[in-house]
Amino acid sequence: MVLIKESPGFIPLWIKFFNLLMECWSHEALNFITSGVGKPLSLDKITEDTCNRGVRRIGFAHSLIEVDASCKLPKVVRVYILVEKSGKLLIMDIRVE
Repeated sequence: MVLIKESPGFIPLWIKFFNLLMECWSHEALNFITSGVGKPLSLDKITEDTCNRGVRRIGFAHSLIEVDASCKLPKVVRVYILVEKSGKLLIMDIRVE
């Protein structure tokens, strides 16, 4: 019998978003930001509640993503987003855990 060990193609990974402004506390905005690192899968309960009701923690958001296992992950990703309504440029550092 021959056993072949396959490497996983994609792995799940939790990431935290720090320094989010209020305009970014929505499913659409968080999915957009997350897609810069990997495929968005879900949000944790507290982040979900904050997006839906605007309550609880606003220090960081926690998102589960799927990433390519063969790629080296950055420790920090900087994201720039222009908010159309206010014309503000948002600069966010995303720390990957």
